Amino acid sequence: MEQTIYLPKYQLFVVTDPRWLELGVGDLLLERLTSDLREANAVTVSCREYASQTDLLAFLKQRGFTEVARVLDLRLEVAGADVSRFLPKVEKVKDGGIVITSLAEERIRDPRCVEKLYELTTSLHEDDPGRAPFAPPAYHAREALLWLEMPYVLPDGYFIARHGDLYVGISDVSLFEAVPGGVTQGFTGVRREYRRQGIATALKVSAIEYARRQSYRIIQTFNRPVQSAVLALNQKLGFQVLSSNVTLEKCLREVVEVDKSVYDQYAGHYRDDERPDFEMIVRNEADRLTIEAVGQKVELFPMSQTHFFVKQFYGEATFITDEQGQADRLKFVMPAYKTRPASVQHATRIP
Repeated sequence: MEQTIYLPKYQLFVVTDPRWLELGVGDLLLERLTSDLREANAVTVSCREYASQTDLLAFLKQRGFTEVARVLDLRLEVAGADVSRFLPKVEKVKDGGIVITSLAEERIRDPRCVEKLYELTTSLHEDDPGRAPFAPPAYHAREALLWLEMPYVLPDGYFIARHGDLYVGISDVSLFEAVPGGVTQGFTGVRREYRRQGIATALKVSAIEYARRQSYRIIQTFNRPVQSAVLALNQKLGFQVLSSNVTLEKCLREVVEVDKSVYDQYAGHYRDDERPDFEMIVRNEADRLTIEAVGQKVELFPMSQTHFFVKQFYGEATFITDEQGQADRLKFVMPAYKTRPASVQHATRIP
């Protein structure tokens, strides 16, 4: 098992002789690792495997793991990629007033670049069938910039389609989980009113040409099967499906069933008692409780009717209710972890 950058979330790797998997070896390994995970105070453990590993996937599902993602792993050999037949479409896009620029160029040209990118990706989120069901958090400059300045981001390989000053599309390649000698193609999207004009094709061609100039050998990308439009475009450009991967997850904390009607009673704005400028927003989104602050949003999972935990980081929320059952206060605890001291926030609901 390996700890991920999200401290309470761990990854599990199991390799056994298939003949011994159901004869006890799998259970011996899993019991030992589960014991170690609980000792490490893990919240979730996930396992990503080839869909062809049906025996192992079935074994894990029978022991409490559930499928949370299924993606296709596609690869493009950059040296053999022929984009010449797409160049007329790229020129037509440019003739229509669309400029294909980059994050590096826009950070210099436009002081509102980061905010505009966030607005664009937020609007694209609504149409992506492979995204989480929650609305994105509100724009927060520091949080948005944090992700754009990660060491794996390639500003010259982060392409933006611009119509005048309006950002209308994005597609990037980065070093995030890239294979040796390769780059990873990230999210590609175009505003609804600008689709079917060849903009996504122009963005992807720019990414392929960038990879060739920088001597990268492989572009890897991942598509969920439901993302049919971008999957079809990738295959037109020469991407080949290498494999299908399944991610299974098991929560190591008990999630209890609660009356979802209480979520409406908890929903609202809460202001930190010691920092009046710090607010937390709690929402009921399709019978799932979320909490948002400083540009981040996470789901809250119930341990009781009033006590909840977070999967992405070590955090717990407790709602204090009045005699009518309406929440009027919120206590949010970040437990101590290694060298990090514990922190407790008390917040009052804003009328």
